[in-house]
Amino acid sequence: DKGNHMVQLVDNQNRKMNLTYNTQGLVEKIVGESGKNAAYKYTKEGLLSYCKDDVGEENTFAYTTDAYRNLSEIG
Repeated sequence: DKGNHMVQLVDNQNRKMNLTYNTQGLVEKIVGESGKNAAYKYTKEGLLSYCKDDVGEENTFAYTTDAYRNLSEIG
């Protein structure tokens, strides 16, 4: 794409996954040929804050507030 991002992955069985990116240049959505998909959201610092898979499973992510910004919680 224009941002020089990988927009499609193809495995050795020729199955394809398409990737889209947000304005930060981070993966926002992955969609497979079969319609399976995953969506991702990030903090303004670019840390993963949310994901949702193709069956509707959702997770949120929290980080420490110190300089290290370590993952502190998955909900």
